[in-house]
Amino acid sequence: MIHVMRTDVAAAGNRHVALGHRQLGRLPKMIGIFLIVLSLGGCRHPAREPVTLTFLDPEWSHDLTERNVLPDERLLEFRRQTGIRAKHLPTPEPTLDQLDMARGVLGGGAGPDVLGIDVIWPGILSQDLIDLKPYFATELSSVSPDVVSSYTVKGKLVAMPFHADIGVLFYRRDLLQEYGYGAPPSTWDQLEKMATRIQRGERAKGQKNFWGFIWPGAAGEGLTCNALEWQTAEGGGSIIEADNTISVNNPNVIRAWQRASHWIGWISTPDVISYEEWDAVNAFYSGQAAFFRGWARSYLLSVEAEANPAIRDTAKIGSSKIGITRVPGGNTGQAATLGGFGLGVSRSAVHPSEAVELVRFLVHEEMQSEVRAHSKALEQPELHEEPAILTVYSDFAHVGRGTGVVNRPATIVGQRYEDVDHAYIRAVRSVLTGKTKAPEAAKELEKELVGITGFKTGPPSGIRNHKDQTAESVR
Repeated sequence: MIHVMRTDVAAAGNRHVALGHRQLGRLPKMIGIFLIVLSLGGCRHPAREPVTLTFLDPEWSHDLTERNVLPDERLLEFRRQTGIRAKHLPTPEPTLDQLDMARGVLGGGAGPDVLGIDVIWPGILSQDLIDLKPYFATELSSVSPDVVSSYTVKGKLVAMPFHADIGVLFYRRDLLQEYGYGAPPSTWDQLEKMATRIQRGERAKGQKNFWGFIWPGAAGEGLTCNALEWQTAEGGGSIIEADNTISVNNPNVIRAWQRASHWIGWISTPDVISYEEWDAVNAFYSGQAAFFRGWARSYLLSVEAEANPAIRDTAKIGSSKIGITRVPGGNTGQAATLGGFGLGVSRSAVHPSEAVELVRFLVHEEMQSEVRAHSKALEQPELHEEPAILTVYSDFAHVGRGTGVVNRPATIVGQRYEDVDHAYIRAVRSVLTGKTKAPEAAKELEKELVGITGFKTGPPSGIRNHKDQTAESVR
């Protein structure tokens, strides 16, 4: 969910992912994974030396906010308290490449000891990780059951929830005020109207490359999260429902995909289909867009750090001009994708007890940091409907009026999630790029998912809505 900073947004256009050639494209990655496995085996210390743990943390290399750009401070504190050393291992940027690496090093039987586990990985990696439930009964009592269930496979706690997250909409407060809007959009219709008007006005001032709305549209997990929110908010379901029903081929999904394809070249740059997460962040913070779909956690981190150091020196807009609100909704309310990372311990860890202690230490440190960030964020005037945004580490099941939390079908399909995900990404991108009409793409995706999972097809079951929300009209 958290990606490496790109300093050259224009380079994003050259980074298309050819999912149809995955095996060939993975050869260099597999060679790299093999070398890492060899290095892990070579860095084991004799018992007489101080214990050294290896920590494969996807966020370490890619979350360049001040909290995590120097995470070694926490590892150094852990060493001061316990005498146990811990060192980070680098990872690639895209989530699916991180998964390839994690699976490769675990399969090599050489570690690492502790791993950052994306919320979508538990079903895939469960056999290679120990059950942490017996070690964290106290800590689990303060975490939302929804979040805990995302890391639980057949009763086994594959990872301890660490960084919870949820999709949100960033917006330019100053531009909304300038163009006469008293509140950010709560529906996609409203966002389109606002984005069109602001984009037209800013371009008239000479900003020819200004866009109304940007989002990560590259062939990766970011696109899955965005597209799932689009279709769920329209009543299109969650791709595969909790009862193992494949629901993706329905008019609401088709309508949501068609709407998004219409944005490209209208209120979203044509380059958006090659944007990774940090490409979109760069573009937004450099003043090139009015709205940006991101993650709540990045806002909470920026509040504590006062500014994102990775963009602080080059940002054209100050933090006081940036607001955050719920992801806009459709016919059935608003939907936000659940994201985040947990911490798991490898079954092949040489020092499993020490690895559990590192997980405990990091989780306790994080809980204290979340409380501080939450308190500071509540003081910020740029938050809109903050109770819906700031329940990031508590009860996701009650995030607000008319708002549903949607989970990707990772725990439903388990080991097959990667294939399901790739199929979904290909279908959505084929519509966004104009290669396939939405009805044909949905029909073909349904057929492909049946082949992957063996599940039946049927209508969506809907999302969890708590109250109807009446959206304010937009001038």
